[in-house]
Amino acid sequence: MMMFRSLLFVIWMYGLMAVLGILFLPALLLPKSVTFWAISIYARGLIFGLRVICGIEVEIRGRQHMPRGTVLYAGKHNCMLDVFIPFLVMPAPAIILKQELLWYPFLGWYALKTAMIPIDRAGNTRTLKKMVAAAKVRAEDGRQIVIFPEGTRTEPGAAPAYHAAGISGLAKAIEAPIVPVAT
Repeated sequence: MMMFRSLLFVIWMYGLMAVLGILFLPALLLPKSVTFWAISIYARGLIFGLRVICGIEVEIRGRQHMPRGTVLYAGKHNCMLDVFIPFLVMPAPAIILKQELLWYPFLGWYALKTAMIPIDRAGNTRTLKKMVAAAKVRAEDGRQIVIFPEGTRTEPGAAPAYHAAGISGLAKAIEAPIVPVAT
């Protein structure tokens, strides 16, 4: 039964992405705020699907502790939902993501429109400099920067592999506090 529910949810997740991706295509021609709203609708749809299909309740805690203005959120990356929750609790998150995601239909188009920060995960110092420069621009716009310091999804309870020097350097460069988050 769990396998069936998981399969059904995957169909829901990608089906909803396709339907809303097409439905909200005009948002790509409108101001970014409309696109952020469209992505938040998708995030709400994911949470609805988790509850109805999988019986999973999503609870968001700690909103009262979220600082205003530019912040560097450093999050554990356990699942795809980690990427969409920021759109429910932040007005304009700028997520640092692997550049390959820009090639995905819908996901890539909306990431480009909302000026996410794509990086080459196999990159070098030049990649780091580009990421910092892009984060500075987003920070100057008052956006919240979201990074997953481990670089990829990890199993819950797995030993962390954070790149602490990079995170603290990024926070210093954009002059923002670091706020740890977890799903």
